Amino acid sequence: MKKSCKDRRPAPLRGKLFRYFLLFSLLILLLLSVFQVLFVDRFYLVITENRLREAADILAITPLEKIEEAAKKISEKNSACLTVYDISDSRATVLAGEDADIGCVIHSISTRQLNELYQRASDRKDGTYTTDYLLYDAGYYRFAWDSAMGTRDNATLIGERLVVSCIKTSVGGKTLFLLFDCPYAPSAATVHVLRVQLAVLSLAMIAVSAVLAFLISRRVSRPLSYLNIAARHLPKGNYPKDYREDDYREVAELSGTLAEAAEEIGKVDRFQKELIANISHDLRTPLTMISGYAELMRDIPGENKPENMQIIINEVHRLSSMVEDLVSISRFQSGAEQTCPTRFSLSELTEELLTGYRELTSLSGYRFLSEITPDLFVTADKKQITAVVRNLVNNATNYAGEDKTVILRLFTTPTGQVRFEVEDHGIGIEEKEIPHIFERYYRSESNHVRSVVGSGLGLSIVRSVLESHRAAYGVKSRPGEGSVFWFELPKAPADPGALPAQG
Repeated sequence: MKKSCKDRRPAPLRGKLFRYFLLFSLLILLLLSVFQVLFVDRFYLVITENRLREAADILAITPLEKIEEAAKKISEKNSACLTVYDISDSRATVLAGEDADIGCVIHSISTRQLNELYQRASDRKDGTYTTDYLLYDAGYYRFAWDSAMGTRDNATLIGERLVVSCIKTSVGGKTLFLLFDCPYAPSAATVHVLRVQLAVLSLAMIAVSAVLAFLISRRVSRPLSYLNIAARHLPKGNYPKDYREDDYREVAELSGTLAEAAEEIGKVDRFQKELIANISHDLRTPLTMISGYAELMRDIPGENKPENMQIIINEVHRLSSMVEDLVSISRFQSGAEQTCPTRFSLSELTEELLTGYRELTSLSGYRFLSEITPDLFVTADKKQITAVVRNLVNNATNYAGEDKTVILRLFTTPTGQVRFEVEDHGIGIEEKEIPHIFERYYRSESNHVRSVVGSGLGLSIVRSVLESHRAAYGVKSRPGEGSVFWFELPKAPADPGALPAQG
């Protein structure tokens, strides 16, 4: 039965790297073989021709009295026959001649062939003409100027010699005609040696490539295998603290990211457990009071009084508030809570909420002071910002301190932001806890008291809402001196007609 793509396990990284490195080495050997076997003759011709052209330039700048010596050195160095003619007086005078090969043809050419070579060189812009076509007829060679001549002649067209003819001007002002002659292609023995050498080199390179491919693939894949093993501990919030992989920057960065993820997972798991314990504690109290007062009104005649009923109603409202806050946190974390910005007066919103708090807490001795600048408009989700203000005020009320005073401020900052502050004179927050006070599920142990109002989950909601609005927020607090929670939103014009025109 054929397996589907989903059932197939991906190939190991080490195996793939090994195959890729080995394939790369084989490709290099293949290219080397192609160039050394198929194009060796062509490379030989191009390199030899360029070398002979350079030799002609050297002879042109050599003084005439030293030209024989220079010609001998060039002939030996390039394994080429050469002849240097002086044609300044409309006649060819041999200045130097060297034989370096048995098959040389330039020393046995006729005057007509010499004139033809000279004429073809003079027709070129650089004064150089190269031919590798020869005709063999009746035991001697003669030049063929193109490959088509072999089809019009009874002679055999061959390519055994490379002849380069150059016209140069010497340092003394004389016109020189130089002929070079060398084999058309490298010798068969040389080519055979190169091919045998290539075969031996290929076998050695394949063996070395296989070993290197294995070592490199193992070296590259090993840290990733270690990371995979370490990552299996992440669901439990664990990560090997002694694990270090610094050979590769990307692997080291990935290791650091996994370590941070493990720390965050462990922190979230710890906060969730604390949250469950805190919520269980907070739920137990209202449930106990509801159950107790309900049994009291059922069992004792005359206890069915409005005051007892109101206590039950208040505790039910508290339970409903807790459930609503938990749902809100869940919706923000899942992304289901959508932000719908509208333009509204934050001043009016704060005044309305403050009026309700004054009525609600007047019997408990709380004081609410306000320093609110009127007509401060913002563009945000009104429902969500209402929850933010309410939760911050609830938090301040819960930890207001002995004077039970809460101060609300709303004003414009020098940068044009609308800043909301709520201040209490309570026990404050330890400095080490300030960076974590808005974190998910976090609750300070020193501040864990039963809420006067609210569910005790307000700061988690505040953070979620303000971050969805990309708003700045924070807290300033010192133990024993109270706290100031704040957030800022961009100011919107009070009059819609004052909005700037669109560009």
